[in-house]
Amino acid sequence: MPKCICIVDDHLNIREMLRYALTLQGLEVVEAVDGADALEKIVTHNIDMVLVDWLMPKVDGLEMLRCLRAMEAFAEIPVVMISGHDDIDARNSARELGVLYWLKKPFRISELQLVVENSLCAADSSSTLNR
Repeated sequence: MPKCICIVDDHLNIREMLRYALTLQGLEVVEAVDGADALEKIVTHNIDMVLVDWLMPKVDGLEMLRCLRAMEAFAEIPVVMISGHDDIDARNSARELGVLYWLKKPFRISELQLVVENSLCAADSSSTLNR
């Protein structure tokens, strides 16, 4: 069964590009337009990983991540933050909340695919160790 990734970005063109890149890897994709939408989809879908934009209207990536980490059933889902900004305070906050990577836009599709593959492998290794 393919892994399922939740893409969270308020820009349709970014979501489409991410969907294209991830489906090339054989992954399933669920899209969300902001953090609140993502949290709903994480609860209702079998999500293996989240790719989330930092800056979005309503609920941004960091707030979504805080909420996700507070939900015991979903607290261990691997998260990769994507952003066109490189704010050191936001990066530190994301790291404290367990973000595996901060992927700065623009990025190459091959870079995204490698980050996703490594994140999924790290999550699989971690769940194997915790058994």
